[in-house]
Amino acid sequence: MKYKNLWFVLGEKRGRGGSALLRGEQLAAIVTPLLKHYDVSVDICKGVQKPISSAVIVNKTALLDHGLDGLHTLRANGNRIFVDPVDGPMAVLDWKLADGVITSSIGQDGYFRQQFAHLPVVYVPHHADTRLTSFRCESEAWKCAYVGDPLNGMYLRELEQAGLLSIIDATNRNGAWMTELPQFSFHYAVRPPEKRAGLFKPFTKGAVAAECNALILAERRDIEAVAHLGENYPFLIDAEEGIQSAEAMLRWAMCPEAESARHAAALVMERLRQSTSAACIREIFRKDLIESGLLLN
Repeated sequence: MKYKNLWFVLGEKRGRGGSALLRGEQLAAIVTPLLKHYDVSVDICKGVQKPISSAVIVNKTALLDHGLDGLHTLRANGNRIFVDPVDGPMAVLDWKLADGVITSSIGQDGYFRQQFAHLPVVYVPHHADTRLTSFRCESEAWKCAYVGDPLNGMYLRELEQAGLLSIIDATNRNGAWMTELPQFSFHYAVRPPEKRAGLFKPFTKGAVAAECNALILAERRDIEAVAHLGENYPFLIDAEEGIQSAEAMLRWAMCPEAESARHAAALVMERLRQSTSAACIREIFRKDLIESGLLLN
């Protein structure tokens, strides 16, 4: 291996950072055991000054903080640069400064392979928060929750008032909200159209639900969700038909007559859990980034 150090470069100004910051921190932890077998150290830094003559994976938060100047600094310091933009703005980048791209959504992966054919592109699915393994649902009661930032959900207050779902504000990074998850066997992942259009949003809500042993209700026009769940997944709605569509689906999903549909959905969610698991991500790193020579040589 040419490079014996791998740095995950994160932003330093954006204290909240959301799931992108968490992705960088936890990817480092996930791949550290793997990289030890190759005698490669794994470190995290906030800012672009520390990595020298190393392989670096530049997180969305670092791109937003440092932009082109940050990439120029990393390049001047002799680093091999892979960019992990998640759903960040593409305009801050000069792709001639990157040696490769790590994509986190199926839509983004297709975009980069088509638009930047000269760049190595490796799809590393956006995993669920690794702390969630301790909060899997074992309840037989069919209860639904929206897990995330309440500002990003559609019809939340109306459905909550109707007694069809509970809202779990998951914006606090300390994870205290996770203790509520084991009682919910359904998660709700419907966003307004303006929250979907033109963004390469990973299907993190699906990964969270799968890790929690829960099913998910998603929007039929959510291209990323359907790419993971399939067009025949039984709990897809057309939310633009109005709140009635969401209400009807939630009521049906939790009734005895939907048992076979829930069973079919559970098989889909287990496949999703496996495809976004830490073990799967380590295998992707091993095969597509390390053994391929793309990242460390």
